[in-house]
Amino acid sequence: MSLKTKIRKEGQVTVVDLDGFLDYQFTKPFKDKCKAYIKTQKSGKATTDESGDKIIFNFKNLEFIGSTNISEFIKTLKEFNTGGNKPKYCGLKSEFVKLFKAYEGRKYFDIYENLDSAIKSFDSDDEGKSKT
Repeated sequence: MSLKTKIRKEGQVTVVDLDGFLDYQFTKPFKDKCKAYIKTQKSGKATTDESGDKIIFNFKNLEFIGSTNISEFIKTLKEFNTGGNKPKYCGLKSEFVKLFKAYEGRKYFDIYENLDSAIKSFDSDDEGKSKT
């Protein structure tokens, strides 16, 4: 099974559900799909700093199969990390948490244990944050 992406709205929050296995060859299609969705939602503005969109990447159903070319995937996630509304990340397995820490940790990645905590964090940045 390859990486599958489902993008949906939960109120004012865009949730990007990641499912399957992380495979480097799906990084560009993943990036393109996310940017296209945001663009259609915000009148042609494709980045979070332009749109002010609240984004959560939900890793709950994403399996880690190795770190080969993981840097491209992480670079893609970092591209959504500009502007006032930093994306949130939830449901990460321990392997992903370790990799995210290795790539500059909390400077770029606000990690939460579950989707509810990540959603609430947009109102209260400290509530529900995991100790990663």
